[in-house]
Parts: sequence; C-alpha cells; structure tokens
Amino acid sequence: MLICEDLFLLLTTDEGGTEPWVSYRDYGLAAGLLADLTLAQCLTVEPGRWGGTKVSLAAEADPASTAALREQSPPLAFGIEALADRKPTAVSTVVVAGWFNPRQAIVDGLTERGIVGVVGKRMLGLVPEKHPTLDARPEADTRARLLAALQGARPAAADALILSVLKSLGAAPHVLKAELEAAGMRRGQAHKRIDELTEALPVEASAGGKAVASAIAGIQAAIGAAVAASVAGGAAASN
Repeated sequence: MLICEDLFLLLTTDEGGTEPWVSYRDYGLAAGLLADLTLAQCLTVEPGRWGGTKVSLAAEADPASTAALREQSPPLAFGIEALADRKPTAVSTVVVAGWFNPRQAIVDGLTERGIVGVVGKRMLGLVPEKHPTLDARPEADTRARLLAALQGARPAAADALILSVLKSLGAAPHVLKAELEAAGMRRGQAHKRIDELTEALPVEASAGGKAVASAIAGIQAAIGAAVAASVAGGAAASN
C-alpha cells in the first residue's frame, strides 16, 4: 500500500464518502503522493526562495516507462506524468494544484485490487461518486501499525509520514479516535508523539536503507506547512 492509498482509506467512510469533518482530503492525498514519490527516489528536492522547498522529477523517473507502471501503481504513474516536463515547483504549490490531485488514480488502483467499489454520481451530480469499502483488511492493518507507533513502537518511515499528514490536516484525533482510546492517549499526547516521530523521520529513513534522508527532511516540513497554510487560508476565506 502507498501512503496516499492509506490516507484515502483513512479519510473515507466505510460507506464511501469523505469523512464529514475533512475539508481538505485532496491536499492530504497530494501530500501523501509526494511522500511516496520521495521514498521511491523519483523526486529531486532543492531549496526554494524564502526557505521553501521545490521538487521536480528525478532523471531516473522516466515518464516514458509509466505505461507499465500504470498497471502496477496508478498513483505513482500519475505523479510521474504530472511532474514530467515541469520546472522545479514549490511543494506548497504542488499540494494544492488541481493538476496534481491523485484521487482518481488512487481510486483506480484500489478498485482494481478489490479494496473499494464505485457507486456513480446520482441526481445530476448533486450526490457525488462514492467508494465504499469492499475489503477492510488493508485499512485495519494500517490502523494497527499506527496504533503500535503511537504506543511507542518504531514505525516505518511511511507510517510516520501518514501520521504527520494526518496531524497537519487536523484529522489525527478524528481518524484515530478508536486507536487513541485504545492507547489511553489524549489529543495533546498524540500530537506530541507524532511530533517525536516526525522529527526522527530523516534518521529513520536513512537507517532503513533509503538514500532519501535529506529529501524526507525537506518534504515533510514543506508538506506540513503547505497543508496547514491551505487549511488556515480556507478557514479565513469562509469567515
């Protein structure tokens, strides 16, 4: 499972709709895909102006090879194609860009594996398409790993990144309500634990044999800032 796929399942109800308290799910999915591409060493990361981070497609990630990859991993193929021929772009721009929204690619990958289904739009599109859960095991496995991480286990870099994105969305206490109760943790304790895991991420990635430690350090900070800024900006616009 990719990070963006895990996030989709966590941020979607079993009936197939977006969790009612999630307003920026697509930003989280884009952030997850950036993390996936980083761990797959498909991105080049460089500092931008004003302390930001820019990303571009790495030379090793050949857009011409995405035809085969599309069958194996639609989200990764989508991400590579979306970034192909683009100049280095700020992560804060990529996360909110319509051209980098991976939702359909994620749905394609999950439906092909029988994890979610598709219920088409109704009432002239007023009722959006839904993706009900068909196989609950992948999400259950993810929740078990995240619970272990919150309780003190050493998580994989991917799971720590999932927790980081959930926290940035303000979604962790809602998505992981049952897990926090099982761990006997309050919201503040959970946020503190996630912060500890996030700070350790570059070291964990390096220790895991992935030559992406510096990229992870830049990406995780930029993703958190971009998602948080987008959420804050949307809240301000609604007032």
